[in-house]
Amino acid sequence: MYLRNLVLSQPGSPSSHTSRGEAGQTAQEVLKTTLKLAEKLLDGIPIPGAKGAIGGLLEVIGGLEVRLLDSSII
Repeated sequence: MYLRNLVLSQPGSPSSHTSRGEAGQTAQEVLKTTLKLAEKLLDGIPIPGAKGAIGGLLEVIGGLEVRLLDSSII
């Protein structure tokens, strides 16, 4: 939360709440897509633990999305 507030308070940050929300959503989707592509690329490369680490990170992101969705419904 601190980091988010710090970034959003920087000069040049979007001033409207909607723009920040849309930018954040776009960044989140780009991150997930990039991680999924990296995970698929690692299918043929023998790097121990790399694919599992990326898969775990995707699971954590998915869990956070569900938690945020649940908290916004309440």
